[in-house]
Amino acid sequence: MDDENIKCQGKDGKLLFEWNPTLNTIGIVRKDMFYRVKLLSDKIQSSYQIIEEHPKKKDAINPNNK
Repeated sequence: MDDENIKCQGKDGKLLFEWNPTLNTIGIVRKDMFYRVKLLSDKIQSSYQIIEEHPKKKDAINPNNK
């Protein structure tokens, strides 16, 4: 995937999430769970949809990254 790491305080800060601008998704780790979230433009229904959810891997936020 073409994920970009988004960090606080520039490139040396803590990882906040991974963003894929092509698919308009973000990857978030929260309480030892990984969530892939699709960002939607339909503000009437919802602005996001969780499309992937599983326990986080120790070595990476996104299991598809190598």
